[in-house]
Amino acid sequence: MKALHVENSTGRGGSLRSLRQLLPPPLGISSKTLALVRSWPVDSKADFTLPTQNPLALWRLLQRAGTDVLHVNNAPIEAWGALLAAAWEGVPVACHMRSVRPLRLIERCLQGAIDVLVLLSDVHRRILTTRVPVAVVHHPMEDPGLDPLPEEPIVGIFSVLKPGKGHDLALRALAGVRSPWKLKIVGGGLPDQPSTLGPLRELAAQLGLTSRVEFLGHVDDPLVLMRRCRAVIDLSEKAEGFRRTVAEACLLGRPVLASRSGGEADILPPDQILLPHDEGAWTRALETMLSDPKGAQMRGLEARNRALEVLSASNRSQFWGLLASLAREEVR
Repeated sequence: MKALHVENSTGRGGSLRSLRQLLPPPLGISSKTLALVRSWPVDSKADFTLPTQNPLALWRLLQRAGTDVLHVNNAPIEAWGALLAAAWEGVPVACHMRSVRPLRLIERCLQGAIDVLVLLSDVHRRILTTRVPVAVVHHPMEDPGLDPLPEEPIVGIFSVLKPGKGHDLALRALAGVRSPWKLKIVGGGLPDQPSTLGPLRELAAQLGLTSRVEFLGHVDDPLVLMRRCRAVIDLSEKAEGFRRTVAEACLLGRPVLASRSGGEADILPPDQILLPHDEGAWTRALETMLSDPKGAQMRGLEARNRALEVLSASNRSQFWGLLASLAREEVR
């Protein structure tokens, strides 16, 4: 069986990293990756690249590659050209929906070209309305090992610096926390979107927090810095499928606070999931977490156990079995 993955991200986000966690494929399956170039970095590895979503060029590629099954590693709207090409060639399609949201109008029009929608969380399955068959596949993740909580009260945010990620809310909420804290913001801007670094520096200065907030930019191995954090927060305001930051922090045994915008409920208890924009709730939750290290450590252990269960390595076999079933082949 020959599988082709279509990727349309910057190459540094959770989408591509999640795809790599599903590789290598089982015996008997050939797997190739096609990069639809948007802002694809030169150090990312792809077997094929195309500068645009040209359905004709994609159709020819499917023919040359002898593709048996197509996997779109993003929402339908992100690779509409590949979906049309697969429909022309009669290639079955599994399409990942990586954000928790309803289908857009154009995606509803593309439903006929999709054989199965792959979701990252049970939350999304409960709210998504579609006529396409749905499968929930939590991506497997390597266990980085349990780390004891550090004594230094460092809070970490691991997210790109763009509007809607909630960094400003984090600064305002932490300004009201009486317990000692330092904030490490890990993540840089994207080349094709406005960066919030300047406005965030200004806000930190206005709140008198400049000495307590550090902007570290993009790092190649964020887990090194995550191990230094006593708590990790993710305040994204946009719909997210399943945030790798939340999963990685939980696997390390870090207590996590996350906004109610995606599949974090598959791991975190309700009281650790907060509404975006509720500054008071975030301040109270952060105060409790930072003032009670023993209680925070217990929360971290509970989240780790749940994450190990949800993000099991068996999910890799489930994913490849799903693709093989579309191609009517058996996984060995």
